[in-house]
Amino acid sequence: MFTPCKVHPRIAVGGVIALAVVFLLTGCVARTETYDINIHNGTTQPLTITLAKEAGAGRMPGPYESAWASPEDVAIGSSTDREWWDRQLVPAGKDAWLHHLTGHFNADTRGMLRCYLGDLKIEDVLSKGKGSPDRVDVPLTPGRNDITVMTRDGHLAADVEQNVPNFKQGGLGLGAPVY
Repeated sequence: MFTPCKVHPRIAVGGVIALAVVFLLTGCVARTETYDINIHNGTTQPLTITLAKEAGAGRMPGPYESAWASPEDVAIGSSTDREWWDRQLVPAGKDAWLHHLTGHFNADTRGMLRCYLGDLKIEDVLSKGKGSPDRVDVPLTPGRNDITVMTRDGHLAADVEQNVPNFKQGGLGLGAPVY
């Protein structure tokens, strides 16, 4: 017969506090971030775009959120995710935007915009890994992200301006190229 162990209330409370501190220090508590993403397709072909949470090696990126479902998540996910997939296309020369997009991220996790050259199906996207000439991954920062995607030296590339204030008259923002 199992006999429960009696624990003094001070020890139990101290244990709960110690666990809470460990979770906070190790990043097991998700943080909420908000993004404004503006994308300009500077190519001559449509772009298939997705969002993803990217975590450090061996880490969990945070709770599942359909808005942040990576192509890998969609491939193993529900039929609702697969239906959502068909709407993520930016025509050549056109703009797309996501404003006030929130996500919950664990420590060492960031939001990513993935862009693929062409009007692709899920199986096509899954076949284009990091480093593919037809894919560019853009790390996002909370706040404003202005992204222009183009081809450069035969590869998909992106010029990125992040958290640049809006100026009423003029203003200069320098973008960082992403390959």
